[in-house]
Amino acid sequence: MAKIRQSMSELPLPAAPTGNRFALVTPLNNNAPIIIVTILSLTFSFLIFAVRLLFVKWRRLALDDAVLALAHVVGVGQWSSVFVALNNGLGKNLALVTGTEQARMGVLAGRTLFLVSLFLSKLSVLLVIRSLFSWERRRKTLATHVTILVVTLWGFAAALTLSVRCSPDYVLGRGEAQCLNHLVRLRAIMVVDILTESAIFVLPLVFLNGLHMATRKKNLVIIAFSSRLPLIILSILYLRIQSNYIRISSSGTAIVPVVLFQEIYLGYSLMSATIPCLKSFVQGFTTGGVGYERDESWLFSTSSSSDRFKMRSIAKKLPLPALPSEPLPMPRAAKFPSLRLQDSMDTTEGGRSLRSQGSQQPMIWEAR
Repeated sequence: MAKIRQSMSELPLPAAPTGNRFALVTPLNNNAPIIIVTILSLTFSFLIFAVRLLFVKWRRLALDDAVLALAHVVGVGQWSSVFVALNNGLGKNLALVTGTEQARMGVLAGRTLFLVSLFLSKLSVLLVIRSLFSWERRRKTLATHVTILVVTLWGFAAALTLSVRCSPDYVLGRGEAQCLNHLVRLRAIMVVDILTESAIFVLPLVFLNGLHMATRKKNLVIIAFSSRLPLIILSILYLRIQSNYIRISSSGTAIVPVVLFQEIYLGYSLMSATIPCLKSFVQGFTTGGVGYERDESWLFSTSSSSDRFKMRSIAKKLPLPALPSEPLPMPRAAKFPSLRLQDSMDTTEGGRSLRSQGSQQPMIWEAR
């Protein structure tokens, strides 16, 4: 063994890197991982979003798609801020950087836009939940709307809390001195973030509880929305890494793990907002005629588990009934039968479904 070690110690060292390289990883320069992870986060986020728009929800776009598109626009601002900061010394030792003002501003702006994009991603998923389930009970409506309100307030509060009276100099370390109660602010924001993600997962479970639906199909819905659960772990890790960084005196390279987790967190948050909308989950759901088209696996059941039936879509133009040869006498108690017919249709699920015939949004109806 001693001879082997001696022979290995005599091996020549690898030659120093030469030529044009996009980044060199050295003890004084560690920005290469940030460049790679940021590019991957941007690329995969837009690839998944393109699949959502062009394949999954083609010609069925709704408000949740618009909100997620806005989240990607804000995400572009975040990614741009990171690239600007990288171009001005982010990830390098402070001894190698002459001016760090633009890098500091880029990191601060990136963190603010990161929180705004997270908020829009959450809101998009909540709008998907609201569109998938029928709202026949006030408790369901209240629970969803309260969650949307809490997420909206969290989004605005998070962006302001970590920006107001916080100097960009926290990038240089000693974050508590540069931003009053920095750790308290960060912990409060991330705790609410974890609670809202938990609520996004719990809401579908509560709504599915009252549906007469095959257990396997319920599990599919649960799996679709459980894709948000890893964000809880990412939130805890981001809080821990950011807290450790705030406490230390940075040399410039210590912020690299913080930015890396920020990019991973943002990319996964945007991508996971599309998973509940995958074709295998919502294929054939339409509000027009309470119909399921081409998807024979999505079957509601009656009170008996064996009496299952597939709901068919109602034709857009209903055939008119044949008129009798002689007019029938009108009863005195019903002077306006057409109005009564309309009222009776308005109070049934069928009537409401007919009024929403033009809609193409997926929906899960509660069977009673």
